Amino acid sequence: MNFNLVKYYPPECPRVVLYLKPFKTPYTVQSMSYGDCSMIVINRGKLSEMWTWCKNIDQLAKLIEYLVDNGHSLEALSTLKGEMFSVEELSLTRNILERLSRNREILRNEILVEHIFKDRNGLINVIENFVSNGITRSFTIYPRKCRAKIKLEKKILSTVTYDNLLRVLSPKKIPA
Repeated sequence: MNFNLVKYYPPECPRVVLYLKPFKTPYTVQSMSYGDCSMIVINRGKLSEMWTWCKNIDQLAKLIEYLVDNGHSLEALSTLKGEMFSVEELSLTRNILERLSRNREILRNEILVEHIFKDRNGLINVIENFVSNGITRSFTIYPRKCRAKIKLEKKILSTVTYDNLLRVLSPKKIPA
């Protein structure tokens, strides 16, 4: 599976996590695309998480419409600001989707992260990349839980952790 699809989406492109009733698939994790959107779906028992990257808001809207039209039950949406909204709370209009998908959190100081696939090598590769790019010099890896505490040398947007398949756990869960 190719999980490097996200490298082709600049930071201004829409990103959200969609929570759906589980996909009927033999895979725990799968990569897919639809139109100008790339997705990584992680089956987590009661709900599946769909991490999405789309070229623009219209593509994100088409993806959601496609999922609903094909029988997938959309339960919630999470932003890169750590906000979680149930579908009942939202009328998913284009304007609301645009606002939600462009919400970003500025991360600073110290963060606790986990790799979404629980992949130690993936986590280590991301941290090595952060070190080589001057994002951090100080970190602690917790290999059993595939987590890391990272002391940031400079501020970063939550798109950086998201695009590196890291869920921020502290100071605030992003995506929720």
